[in-house]
Amino acid sequence: MLNQYDVKFPDSSYIPVEEDQVFNMKAYSVSRKISILADKDYYYWNQREDFGNLGKSSSYTYNEPWKYLNILSEVFNIIETSPNWSLAQQSKLKAMYIGRLFNSSYTTVIEIIKLQKNEHEREALIAGLRKIINDRMDPQSINEVRQESRWMVLGIKYGMNDEELSNLETELFSGEKSLAQNIQSINGETVKNLSIHGQLCAIPVDFLKKEKTLGSN
Repeated sequence: MLNQYDVKFPDSSYIPVEEDQVFNMKAYSVSRKISILADKDYYYWNQREDFGNLGKSSSYTYNEPWKYLNILSEVFNIIETSPNWSLAQQSKLKAMYIGRLFNSSYTTVIEIIKLQKNEHEREALIAGLRKIINDRMDPQSINEVRQESRWMVLGIKYGMNDEELSNLETELFSGEKSLAQNIQSINGETVKNLSIHGQLCAIPVDFLKKEKTLGSN
């Protein structure tokens, strides 16, 4: 299957970070079935003597806009050209992927933006993300992005710069007083109504309650 559909790791000069995500998505996109082989009760974990790995090297970071933009664009390319996924499935998969990319267990897109070398590169990254979101995600796809990431997608979509995104993050996570303002329920979600550059946005905030619960534990 890998040979038939030319599934291989991308060139590191194009995708130098998290290239396994592109490989895996390509494999998923052409597979008739996907399953997990877990026939062992345990696995050995091998640690290098220097306690290092490729992920800790200076080149293996999203410290330039093109690195982050290329992986998102390439994964979307794979989703859109899959012979197996319907348009509805493609929309959902885009939502799932950007939700994971924007807020993973390691970092958020806000932190990635801050990693850029200067204001010009920060704005270049945001502008590139905005173009991808506007050109390749329909409203339904954006509504399916998980709550932890949807506020970032909406902020970027409607024109926020890096400072405004950081301020929005502070506002959302500033506690009960902020959470209680401009709140209503829409389609089973608790949303906070905010105006972003003149665009009224309903930002889901149920995840904030979950984060507070986790933090208190």
